[in-house]
Amino acid sequence: STRSWHKAGSPREDGCRRIVLLGAGYVSAPVVQYLHKEHNVHITVASALKDEADAIASIYQQSVEPVLLDVLERPDTLQDLVSSADVVVSLLPSPLHHLVAECCIEQGVHMVTASYCTKEMMELHQRLVLGY
Repeated sequence: STRSWHKAGSPREDGCRRIVLLGAGYVSAPVVQYLHKEHNVHITVASALKDEADAIASIYQQSVEPVLLDVLERPDTLQDLVSSADVVVSLLPSPLHHLVAECCIEQGVHMVTASYCTKEMMELHQRLVLGY
């Protein structure tokens, strides 16, 4: 199963990979369930709705940590979470992905999202990859 992690780098000294999942909506619980199948994974579920993050975390006890985060109101908390991660999975509304992507780029952390590419994400891609 290490094949799926090849780009996320080696495990940390404690052997644990750290995943930050942004958003605790309907798709988040199945994503946590899937990621939780891996051994030595610590998942942080961050959401502006703490009750939803708490509900997901309660299923998995100590390997999933709920965190209150409003990406727009607390960019400092987003930066702290991203810097602690091996990979960030953003399940936030698509208009917020560019904020997460910029933070991930600054921190050198991989980001995954299943959303459509917004104008802001395309502009970020053009600026960073294409040099426009």
